[in-house]
Amino acid sequence: LVEQRGSVYGAASIMTAINDEITRRSLILATAILNEQGLKAPGVKFCWLSLGSQARGEQLLRTDQDHAIVFEDCAAGEIEACRAYHVALASEASRRLSTVGYERCVGDIMAANPEWCLSTSEWEQKFESWLAEPSGQALLNASTLLDRRPIYGDLSLGKRLVEWTTQRVQGQRRFLALLARAAIDNPPPLSFFRSFVVERGGEHKDEFDIKQRAMLPLADAARVLSLELGIPDPPNTIDRFDRLAEAEPQNAELFKAAAQAYDTLMQYRARQGLHAASDGRYFQVLGLGKLERLQLRNAFGPIEKVLGVLKLRFQVTMLNT
Repeated sequence: LVEQRGSVYGAASIMTAINDEITRRSLILATAILNEQGLKAPGVKFCWLSLGSQARGEQLLRTDQDHAIVFEDCAAGEIEACRAYHVALASEASRRLSTVGYERCVGDIMAANPEWCLSTSEWEQKFESWLAEPSGQALLNASTLLDRRPIYGDLSLGKRLVEWTTQRVQGQRRFLALLARAAIDNPPPLSFFRSFVVERGGEHKDEFDIKQRAMLPLADAARVLSLELGIPDPPNTIDRFDRLAEAEPQNAELFKAAAQAYDTLMQYRARQGLHAASDGRYFQVLGLGKLERLQLRNAFGPIEKVLGVLKLRFQVTMLNT
């Protein structure tokens, strides 16, 4: 599907379905293992939430684990026992996912981490604290939780958290402005002289980072603009830009171009990953043909314009550091 050069979302939707089903199967097997070990479920509903690119339905190749658990409120004296069981469940499921090739999140944003395994009330309190002091890790955590999709357990429990967090950020201008600034702060894909900006050192020296320099700015911009306008999920980046185009006719041409650009970037990343047996994030620009370089540069065009919309709308230059 990727080599046919059509919309990459056909392939992504298939991979998302596969990833979701592997996750569900891992949780079913993990539950059975805990039962064999004498660890019984505490009798409260819970929901497994995928986070990040899997939540957006944008995974194609190798990926790491990003997930969380929300369980329903229980008596104060029982909450730690409820958490302990669900952390154990997540740890066993995560171990199985790791065994079949889903690497653990280096930032430990996983349900096996008690910080990402909370009751409904705890999630609301946690999110409120991130909104109250949205800087550094708190801003990153809040942004991560705003790309989420319930895939296992009591889905209605997860959907309620999704709806609550979406509604909670409405009118939070400073928080949205900080999200906008984070998108703008991503390193640009091209230098002043229109050459590709590559890594200067480390493991990927002289390689181009298509995720950090091109895809993330668009994904982040689509998220914050959708949140500002109250556009509901689905959360994938192209759908967000399509809905933004409907909501703002004056910017429809730009948002449609941004959607096409993101699709093009996903295609390039997938092809590079298939050829290099990697996740396709880093690649040598010198290995691209002239036509490929031109197509990529054209895909970069909407990035600066979309970020310009963020700068103007949220007045990010006026924010205090």
